[in-house]
Amino acid sequence: MKRISTLIFLICIAVVGLNAKIDLSFSPSQIRVNELKTLSFDPIKPQTQPLLTTLTMTNKGVADKVQLEIMLSWNGEYILNEGEARFISKEPLAKGASFVLTNRDLISQEGNPSFDKDGDFNLDIIEILSNLSNLKDAVLAGSFPDGVLVMEVKAKPELGSEKEWQRKSFSITVRNLNSITLLSPGKPIGQPASKISDLPATFFWQVQKTDFNKKEYLVLYELPANRTPNSTNITTVGRKVFEGEAESGFNQFLPFNDGYIYAWQVYIPLYDIYNPDADYKRNNDQNILRSNWFIFQYDANRENAEAIDEFQAALNLLNNKVIEGARNLGYSPLGEVILNGRTFRGTEAIDIIMELLEIEFDALMMN
Repeated sequence: MKRISTLIFLICIAVVGLNAKIDLSFSPSQIRVNELKTLSFDPIKPQTQPLLTTLTMTNKGVADKVQLEIMLSWNGEYILNEGEARFISKEPLAKGASFVLTNRDLISQEGNPSFDKDGDFNLDIIEILSNLSNLKDAVLAGSFPDGVLVMEVKAKPELGSEKEWQRKSFSITVRNLNSITLLSPGKPIGQPASKISDLPATFFWQVQKTDFNKKEYLVLYELPANRTPNSTNITTVGRKVFEGEAESGFNQFLPFNDGYIYAWQVYIPLYDIYNPDADYKRNNDQNILRSNWFIFQYDANRENAEAIDEFQAALNLLNNKVIEGARNLGYSPLGEVILNGRTFRGTEAIDIIMELLEIEFDALMMN
């Protein structure tokens, strides 16, 4: 009789164990953004939060209330630890039924329609972040630096054992993208347009790379020589010659007209908290990061351009960091050397530069 009772008891434990399970799933389980504002998670006014993810909790066992815990970490360091934020469902969850919660429900100081707080705790993320030395400055600035913010949840039936906890996580990868630097051809708008003659022109720029901002776009406008380009009239006065996906080093043959001025710009679609890079898109309206404008003039006179090329080659031989830095910033030489009040051009200017190869000198960039 004792063996039969023991067997029945073990079977009951096994049945309870099999039935006590809460399945969890986040959709999406991760997003990637170029900017994350600390105010995106306001637990006092959760309805102001952008909708980022949805957690579905499905009861695979017998009807029971559900215990829920929320943890938060930044770059692997917990900022809201296990056991600090606990919730209990208001009603038992029937077998096969589900609770569906968004981040607005989870990051809430007062709980949500399905769950009550289980204990007294503070879920004010901004206050929590302010207490961390490595994120205090980010809170003051209003944006997270590069990193990964993870919200981890765990749940189990109220009567389930400690072994019945199930875990899932949702992550936000932040990769801030702040600038695009144009290099050549041309000069920044507002300066005299440099001249080029070799076709096809090769376009170079620098941009901070991320693992999800993969598409860069080049746009090029043509303006007559008698119209001075500025940032407000390029797109209205100019004629669009090209716009499309491109990478630095782009040198597709484009139909340039002799004497015309060309303005070009590079832009990248950005992902923000309202339009993240995720498993699916919710919004087609993207923010755009744009470079400034560079301008140049096409000169079909090869002799003028070749003289500038020889002048630049002579400068390159100097191996001067200041001169190289100016070139990398997009500045191009006029082909002139001013010495003792006189202006030298052509071979005379190049000869003066070559004499510097034997001399120690300092170079300065001046306005």
